[in-house]
Amino acid sequence: MDNTKALFGKRVRRLRKAENLSLEKAAERARLSGNYWGEVERGRKVPSLDTITSMARALGVPAHHLLLLEREEGEKALRGKLDSLLNKSKPQEIELIYRVVKAIIEP
Repeated sequence: MDNTKALFGKRVRRLRKAENLSLEKAAERARLSGNYWGEVERGRKVPSLDTITSMARALGVPAHHLLLLEREEGEKALRGKLDSLLNKSKPQEIELIYRVVKAIIEP
């Protein structure tokens, strides 16, 4: 499977799930068949620009968000990277990191 198609499909699936939409509901909103939407998510179909725009509208995101194809990491991998960074940090850096994270989470 072409890596670009696979990354696009994974991004569409992640955004759909983040919106708590079933595949069928998302496809209905985009006026697509559920089979076609599923084929896109599996990286087997390449949607046209018009279809990408319809899919984005169904997901409630700008179309360009679907095209951000950098590899996305899971929560477990990100937690591991954070742990690694914290283990290398000095006490003053850890305190600063804590304050920044707290400000983001508890505004």
